[in-house]
Amino acid sequence: MRGLTDQEIAILGIVEEGAMEDPEQTISQLSLPRRLLEMGLLVRDAAGNPKLTRDGRNALFRSRCADALRRAEKNTALNAHVGVELWLRNSRFLALPLTDLTDLTALPEVTKRGKEWLASLDHDALADHPPGLKKRMLLPKLTRWLGRK
Repeated sequence: MRGLTDQEIAILGIVEEGAMEDPEQTISQLSLPRRLLEMGLLVRDAAGNPKLTRDGRNALFRSRCADALRRAEKNTALNAHVGVELWLRNSRFLALPLTDLTDLTALPEVTKRGKEWLASLDHDALADHPPGLKKRMLLPKLTRWLGRK
């Protein structure tokens, strides 16, 4: 997801797995970014334990899909999380090579559509505009603001 660091994605993965024996200690060790709570990716339950929201699960899944697609682009094994490879194939981002249909160990190829999706993710990551402000809205808002002065 745009704007999330690798550490924040890792924290989302740990919270999803519920691998925390002592959540308070683990969260303080990971220095749980307040940003994840502010973005609505995590919430705290009544006991104070962090839980993933739907947006948090979606961000984590999207990150896993992008990682698996990047591994496929490098011709390495996907080692994808449950459902990731299926989603990538159904979305037509991955395809088996036509010459090796009988070989069950053949690595899938990234399709043109998959490469375009990765390029769009990389482009979003490089965007210099602040979150929540769309580029096309900047000029009209600025002209209205200047018109009021």
